[in-house]
Amino acid sequence: MKSSQHVVLPVFYDVDPGQVKKQTGSYGEAFTRHEESFGSELNMVHKWRAALKEVADLAGMVLRDRHESQFIQDIVNQVQNKLHLTALYVPPYLVGVDTLISRINWWLNQDGHTKVGIATICGIGGIGKTTIAKVVYNQNIHGFEGHSFLANVRETSRDCNGLLRLQRQLISDILRGKAHKIYNSDNGINRIKEAVCCRRVLLVLDDVEDLETVRKLIGSQVPFHPGSKIIITSRHRFLGQTFGLEASSGFTNLSKLFEVKELNFNESLQLFHWYAFGCNSMSESFMECAASLVKQCGGLPDMGREIIRQESSDVGERSRLWHKDAFVVIREKTGSRKIKCLALDLQGLLENKSKRTATTLNLPKHGMETEAFEKMQRLQLLQLDHVKLKGDFKDFPKSLIWLRWHGFPMQSLPADFDIRRLVALDMRYSNLKRVWKDKECVPNLKILNLNHSHGLVKTPNFSGLPSLEKLMLKDCIKLVEVDESIGELKMLTFLNLKDCKSLGKLPRTIGSLVSLEELILSGCSTLDNVPKELHDMKSLKVLNLNGTSIYQTRLRLPYVLLKRSKDLGFSWAYLPRSLVKLSLESCSLSDDAMPHDLCNLSSLKSLNLSRNSIQCLPESIKHLTKLDELRLNCCTELQMIPKLPIFSNSKEAFMTKSPFNQSIIPSFFFPSKECGIFGCEKLTEVQDIFKLEPIENFGAEEIKRLFNVDSINKSQVQLYNFLIDRTRVATPQVLQECGITSTFVAGSEVPVGFKHISNEHQISFSLPKENIHWFSLCIVFSIISQPLDFLPSVCISNETKNITWNYRSSFIGVPKSNGGTMLWLIHWPTTKFQLEGGDLVLYDYGIITAFHPMPFDHYGRHFGHHSGKAEISISVPPNSGRKTSCLLNSTIVLSANDDRTFEFLPCLEVVNETKGTKWTYSKHFMGIPETKNTIYWVISWNFRGGELESGDRVSLRVVSDLCVLEFGVDLVYTHELDDRPNYFHLLPEMSKCCNYLLGTFIYILARTHRSLYRMQQRDQRMSGNGGQDGGDGRGDGNSKDPGNNNGKPPPTPSAPVRDPPMKQPKRGNAIKNKIFWG
Repeated sequence: MKSSQHVVLPVFYDVDPGQVKKQTGSYGEAFTRHEESFGSELNMVHKWRAALKEVADLAGMVLRDRHESQFIQDIVNQVQNKLHLTALYVPPYLVGVDTLISRINWWLNQDGHTKVGIATICGIGGIGKTTIAKVVYNQNIHGFEGHSFLANVRETSRDCNGLLRLQRQLISDILRGKAHKIYNSDNGINRIKEAVCCRRVLLVLDDVEDLETVRKLIGSQVPFHPGSKIIITSRHRFLGQTFGLEASSGFTNLSKLFEVKELNFNESLQLFHWYAFGCNSMSESFMECAASLVKQCGGLPDMGREIIRQESSDVGERSRLWHKDAFVVIREKTGSRKIKCLALDLQGLLENKSKRTATTLNLPKHGMETEAFEKMQRLQLLQLDHVKLKGDFKDFPKSLIWLRWHGFPMQSLPADFDIRRLVALDMRYSNLKRVWKDKECVPNLKILNLNHSHGLVKTPNFSGLPSLEKLMLKDCIKLVEVDESIGELKMLTFLNLKDCKSLGKLPRTIGSLVSLEELILSGCSTLDNVPKELHDMKSLKVLNLNGTSIYQTRLRLPYVLLKRSKDLGFSWAYLPRSLVKLSLESCSLSDDAMPHDLCNLSSLKSLNLSRNSIQCLPESIKHLTKLDELRLNCCTELQMIPKLPIFSNSKEAFMTKSPFNQSIIPSFFFPSKECGIFGCEKLTEVQDIFKLEPIENFGAEEIKRLFNVDSINKSQVQLYNFLIDRTRVATPQVLQECGITSTFVAGSEVPVGFKHISNEHQISFSLPKENIHWFSLCIVFSIISQPLDFLPSVCISNETKNITWNYRSSFIGVPKSNGGTMLWLIHWPTTKFQLEGGDLVLYDYGIITAFHPMPFDHYGRHFGHHSGKAEISISVPPNSGRKTSCLLNSTIVLSANDDRTFEFLPCLEVVNETKGTKWTYSKHFMGIPETKNTIYWVISWNFRGGELESGDRVSLRVVSDLCVLEFGVDLVYTHELDDRPNYFHLLPEMSKCCNYLLGTFIYILARTHRSLYRMQQRDQRMSGNGGQDGGDGRGDGNSKDPGNNNGKPPPTPSAPVRDPPMKQPKRGNAIKNKIFWG
């Protein structure tokens, strides 16, 4: 338990702790019997005695004379207190703080648990000290026996009884809720010393003004328990040196000052983007303005609020107010004409109070009143989330241009509420049944957001909103009618009606929305009619009809009425030519509903037909030449997909003909285009990609020619298809893929007729003089764990000509039981192999394994030297040509042992032991890798002539905080390069390295798509969702540290490729692999 850091709570039921410790009474009698019974193992009994003595010394629960029910309740309360690890709120977008946070974390853990340490996080106001302290606190509280975060010490200590409130919070936090009454600050100091002397604590004092405040709060010479850590945030640097804890054991050796620096321009711009626009980028039209604002802040965009605070000591006289200050001004009615912006999220403020911050809220007895705003006649921006106001609005500020009122409590906007100057109105989660009576003239309104207004029955009259650009009505579940005046919104570009489940039809005037670019109707489950006027919307680019009933109406009609119902439901002819993205998921589409001609959609780039009962796609789909995304997931009746432009270049891209390597990978993994077919259980053919046929379709002669066998066991087998993420049980299926034919059959012995046999995973032999037209391969394998994460691979290498071919199948046969065997029979034509008699050929086979595959395992052994260690020693191979330079290509596979890694600086050292020269290169990564996931660090480094020469002995070593799972290198001679080479010229020499990196990236991308599909399937099963889409349609920066390169240019820059966050299977591998060559 000590090693696992468990919390132990002894419960003494009808026994005295002293009896347990001294082992008298019944305990003494029991140990006497144990010593007699375990005479040969007395050491074990002695350990039991020592453990009970230690447990008896712990603070536990003793029944004594209490009622058992009360005793049980006390135990429950104690456990709840000990498990109470309340994380503090931290903004979701943090920029430029990772390095400092990791330094503080290292400081917290550098000495183990033996010394007391104090750190000061200093910097000017508004620079982010409190945020950094909160992150560090949240990440480390689990490692301490007690912890407390005292926020706003400077401000709270000035309030009446503020010091007492802080002392009570500290004691309550440390003792897990067992705070006793404190009569004065001196009494509080004594209680604090009693609490911290016997347990390791993490204490954060936020925003400390001076040393005297700290002394009044916790006293001086505090007897902190060894291993305790104190963090102070302050604008002053001196606190770490003059805290006055010299009496604490060895604390002075761990005093530390951390200074928060200003953000650089790019970091400031990134942070500004997040808070201003909710994303990491913005349109070019805003870029110049944003850059100017950031420049004015001088690297301090968290800084605006600090400037506002300095406007006046009276919060009511400031131009902008946020949350707590806004609450106080409204409650006390102390506002003034100087206030231009006011933001209050009452629900968020109350939630912060529940998290035991030092915020004090006293809600007005009779509620908040509109009278509080009468003096704020220059107010322009107002946020009143979850606020209820009493009174009329006739004297409410009339200068508002932006109003956000989430949870608006009234059923309509008051008639005396003047909103004529509004540009944006955000009323999400409101109680509105109608927005306003009759017609409201708001000529400048551009954004109207009524999402999640569950009481709204009809949209407002839009005729008085000529400037409206965005209209959001998502999840208005009672909405039954869209007002016909919507056709007057000539400026409208975005309309979201997602999940309006009661909406049955759209007005025909919707065709007049000449500027509309995106229309979202997904989840409108009763919508059964789309007007033909949709065709008139010449600007429409995105149309989402997922989960609607546009085809259900026609399915329910008798045949006679169906012929007369041209205006009902939906017709592809209604769609405008401007469409770029069309989604019809879960719309009950059948083959009859698919059009024969799709020429009117020539601009379409994305088409989603998932979860429909179509059996095949029309031939006309091949005319969609711009299509780069096709989603057909869970089309369970789909049997064949015709040749599509989306696949036109993918096969060629992976049949790369370099002097070194040719990768044959199923084209579905091409990263720039996407075709999703997960869950298409009956799919047997994608033209020019793969085709499955039952073995019964092939005669005996054809089987003999293909697989070099006289007959095949036709017993049913399990065949897993990675492309559709399904396993089917059937007689053996013949797979044609990438020009290669193969099949998986039951069996344990190699058929007669294969000449070259090996019990290892590879075979090497010389070719005969006669021409070779194909290779027949037979692989006997078994699998000891589920193989559904990785694909089988085959590598053939012409070692004479130094050319390699790699094939990865997208199918795998699954033995019926662990340890069972199967045969993988492969027919591989040699048309492009450039084989001649006498060439030395090596065949390498890698069946699925249950650990993460490394890139050089994926595609064969010809990545040069590789080792499971962090160090490799090699000799530079001979230079057979006139090339004067050498490329060192390396792949380093790293893994995080836990998910608390915030930054890491792996280093590659290269030492020419023959010449005594050394080079180092380090890469600075930031982020938190998922536990046990792998990071691929790929480097290509150019060495000039003379630096590495034939015969030189070279050692390479990786130094990293992360675990080095695999390390591979390859040396390639090339021509001399400039100090700043064009790395595109290096691609032929880097082909192996690039092939591995690209192939790994593609494979990981495919796995990520599959993981996403599985999560969506799971979520839909849990929610009962019929399949419509689940959403509306901060990155850590990497920096390089070239290290000591002896004047050498840094290697080719590369980013890590990270595995998707998937559950890791148990480590294992294939067994009894046999290879046979015909």
